[in-house]
Amino acid sequence: MSNKFIRKITIQNFKSIKELKDFELHNINILIGANGSGKSNFLSFFNFIHYLIQKKLGAYVAKKGKADGILTFSRKSSRYLSVRIEFEENKYKFTLVPADDNSLYFSNEHTIYTNPEDRSEKEFGDNSSHTETKLEEKLENGSDKFYHARHFVPQFKKFYNTTFMTLEILHRLSLMIMYMKTKN
Repeated sequence: MSNKFIRKITIQNFKSIKELKDFELHNINILIGANGSGKSNFLSFFNFIHYLIQKKLGAYVAKKGKADGILTFSRKSSRYLSVRIEFEENKYKFTLVPADDNSLYFSNEHTIYTNPEDRSEKEFGDNSSHTETKLEEKLENGSDKFYHARHFVPQFKKFYNTTFMTLEILHRLSLMIMYMKTKN
């Protein structure tokens, strides 16, 4: 069964995730892997997107070790960070590149509308360099080209809040279980 907020994610060069292509999200997702395989970085990706949507990309980048701490094997190995998030009928994609001061900036940011009748896609975007997302700005200005994307931000916020509230509860529960085991 498909997740009603986010269907698929493609990530390139985010922390230890060199490439994750068309990763499908479902109502329940279980991440299994060895230590250091990227499970925590996959989860931190949603925190990254949360900051980005809140127009706090610069704060996130500074907090996480600048571009070198976010790009796979630093900016010497990764010249960009690319993301594509697919909702039911719409997509949001962008590419961030490192600046000389070790910050990140958008080299492009696009939304893609999929016509539900014939499944044709129409892409709208911005290829100008900018330091924070322009998605909400375009929506607030009433741009007809971005009207289809009006649900992105609320959908993502709802997904983020629901998912991470559940993770926090599970984390606290696991800590309680570990504490109880040490007491016995």
